Amino acid sequence: MIRPYAFAALSLILLLGTALQGLRPAAAAAGEVRVVYLFSPASPVQVARLTQLQRRADSAGNVDLTAVSRTNPVPQGIRAIYAARFLEDFTIDASTRRWVSQRLRQGDDALRVHRPDAIYTSDKTTIERTAVYAGMALVATDIDFSTWGKVKDLFR
Repeated sequence: MIRPYAFAALSLILLLGTALQGLRPAAAAAGEVRVVYLFSPASPVQVARLTQLQRRADSAGNVDLTAVSRTNPVPQGIRAIYAARFLEDFTIDASTRRWVSQRLRQGDDALRVHRPDAIYTSDKTTIERTAVYAGMALVATDIDFSTWGKVKDLFR
């Protein structure tokens, strides 16, 4: 008599475990977050923002950052691709190419973040706010760096 109930209970536990396992967030794989930053190398503020984005992408490890320069040639020391070349690359999705093309007509820099769950753009807000919403906060304090350094040292 107990055996059928035990089998049913075990089956229920296995089904619940399988269902709940799918609810846990998966670890981020490399390239899961794609960031496109359109900027002008002539603007020191925009170059500084690019540097922050590159540091953030390098430390995250799961972020593919593409810096798109409005001008050609791209100055030495700046890792970026010229906008016309970017728009000719058909391995990049059409919506991103269209977005960059539309922003080229404007003079400001622009940010687009593709996450698995959503796409964030700086179209109606600031780049800093967009970065925060997308989980790519640009402003890091000395406390952030020292704390992260201590955590990394602890796991070495």
